[in-house]
Amino acid sequence: MEKKSEINWFEIIAADAERAAGFYNDVFGLEIRVQACGTEKMGMFPDCIGAISEVKGYEPGIGGVIIYFDAGSDMQGILSRIEAAGGSVLLPKTRIEVDGAGYFALFSDTEGNRLGLHSKN
Repeated sequence: MEKKSEINWFEIIAADAERAAGFYNDVFGLEIRVQACGTEKMGMFPDCIGAISEVKGYEPGIGGVIIYFDAGSDMQGILSRIEAAGGSVLLPKTRIEVDGAGYFALFSDTEGNRLGLHSKN
C-alpha cells in the first residue's frame, strides 16, 4: 500500500506576499511567484502543495500551527540562509528524543510565522 500524507494543502499567511515569497525563494531555492487570486494574493509552492497567502483579515503570527519543511541532508545549510533572508532561527538543530525520529529546528519567516525543519540526520 502506498504511503499517503494526511496533509493535502497548507497556507502560510503573509502581510506582504511578495516579501514572504522572496524569503522562501532565498532560503529554499524555490521560484514562488505571487499572483492575484480574487481579493487575495497567493504564491504557490512547487507541485501546488501549499501557498503563501495575503488575505484581508488573516494575520500571520508565531502562536499557531507549525508546518515542518523537509530539510533533507542539509539542515544546517538551510538554517544558515534564514537570517540573511530576513528571518530568525528560533531553535537550532535539535535531536528528537525518540530513536530514529531525527532532528528538528524552528525559525520565523519575514512575516513573523513560526515554522519548522525536520531531517532524519
